[in-house]
Amino acid sequence: YPIQERDMQEVMMERAAALNPEAIAMGVRRQLKDYALARPPIPHVEQAARRTFEPTIQIQDDIRGPNGQLVAQAGTVLRPLSVVTIPGRWVFLDGLVPGHIAWAEHIAKQDPGLHFILIRGDLQVISERLHSRVYLAYPTLLERFGIERVPAVVTQSAHHWVIDEVPVDYYAS
Repeated sequence: YPIQERDMQEVMMERAAALNPEAIAMGVRRQLKDYALARPPIPHVEQAARRTFEPTIQIQDDIRGPNGQLVAQAGTVLRPLSVVTIPGRWVFLDGLVPGHIAWAEHIAKQDPGLHFILIRGDLQVISERLHSRVYLAYPTLLERFGIERVPAVVTQSAHHWVIDEVPVDYYAS
């Protein structure tokens, strides 16, 4: 019997040719913007504070490789920062708070190597204002860095994070 179905590769190539990459990119940007603007706020810093946070991971169950060999035993505590160095300073801020943005503009001029992480707000607008790439903070990232209030500046010191919480009310005007 002759094959009556179309070649799957031909079908996929036709569909790919009909796609509009610009429209797809615009849709993704719109969804990301909507997501970043709709995020709930986290508390703002009211008083300067410095604390440390050690991101440890405790293995709950034995982890075995494909051939059954033990890779990590249950109860093992892993300290990722004892093996990896994360360079730079990471600034977490709320892009919907004018004082946070004014403060970020001020410190960006002093240190162009900062990495900005936005809790919520318009990534593109904030990136243009800071003349820097800005990243979106997903909840797991906030947990990994131990962020409880913003704005906060995070640096690595040995095997832990140093988190400086910075009150920026005076930048609000």
